[in-house]
Amino acid sequence: MKLLVNAVACRVAGGRSVALNFLRGYRAGRYAHEMVVYAPAGVGYEELAGDRVRVEVAPAWVHRGFARGVADHVWFRRAIAREDPDVLFAMGSIAYPTRVPQLVLFHWPYAIYPEPEVWDRMQPRERTSRRVRRWLFGRRARYATHFAAQTATARDRLDRYWGIGATVVPNAVSLPSGATDDAMWSLPEIAIPPGKKALLCLARYYPHKNHAVLLEVARRIRDRDLPYVILTTISPDEGPAAADFLQAISRDALARVLVNLGEIPMEDVPALYAASDGLLLPTVLESFSGTYVESMSHRKPVFTSQRDFARDVCDEAAWYFDPHDADSILEAVVGAFSDPAEMDRRLDAGRKRCEEFADWPEVTERYVRLLERVAEGP
Repeated sequence: MKLLVNAVACRVAGGRSVALNFLRGYRAGRYAHEMVVYAPAGVGYEELAGDRVRVEVAPAWVHRGFARGVADHVWFRRAIAREDPDVLFAMGSIAYPTRVPQLVLFHWPYAIYPEPEVWDRMQPRERTSRRVRRWLFGRRARYATHFAAQTATARDRLDRYWGIGATVVPNAVSLPSGATDDAMWSLPEIAIPPGKKALLCLARYYPHKNHAVLLEVARRIRDRDLPYVILTTISPDEGPAAADFLQAISRDALARVLVNLGEIPMEDVPALYAASDGLLLPTVLESFSGTYVESMSHRKPVFTSQRDFARDVCDEAAWYFDPHDADSILEAVVGAFSDPAEMDRRLDAGRKRCEEFADWPEVTERYVRLLERVAEGP
């Protein structure tokens, strides 16, 4: 069987992580199927070529705004005709208009969260762009033979809002647990002063990640002289809103409480978890946040939003708060570190929760078997 994987849209964050881990799992599993992967350049796909996996790099222009439509209807249509696959694996959440049997991996939560708290915080241009993509998602859904979702919550919301059935294939831990002494590279000394606990917000600057509330949390930590620092991993080139957030840290004299480390390479992330005392993620929208699982795997407390996607992954292992209320966030953090027995109970629950998740070889196996079934017909 010939598998054609469309990972062109999987360039950053969770989409890229899932696609790369799936391809690594496929190569390690020594499956007999021929696989061709269409992928973005320069983010790790090229090095996975070989041994029954051929990687075709997409030209840079396909990522430029509305050029995506031309890419879909001209460039990728020609690719499908040239490759003549038995099944297509669309890893970018939106089905491709083709008669080839097709499995769509769904992980774009904007399509299933119409709540105003998600959409009202966007800039008009972002909102328009995402509404167009949401319309495209619905219009093309009929071309999919089947959908895969990463959580039961996403599956249920796909059914509720779109009438789409899906098979749940959960994510897996992407990072090794633990870090060597050599890996403790060097957070700047100012990052974690003696006697302070570091709360890690490991996320790119997207509207739904809700970084803005951290400014108010940091003000309260500073004004009350609480023993915490917040670590963020934002690059100024992530957009005007990210640059504004970083300027606000300096303008409001919060740099000793809210410390931005910049973009962290994947190989250094285990060391960052090891150096931190907990995960602080005030997000209002996720499909499946791998940082939850990675934090629990590293036996770090998880502080996150009281939302269905978070409870689906963390269950009783996390502390939950109102993501729009700085006092609610601090109450969860202070309460957790003030109760060592409850802290141990939830950390144990987190480790047990991690054991319930499949590893990447098993996740890859599930995707491959699902693709085989899709290739056989509806």
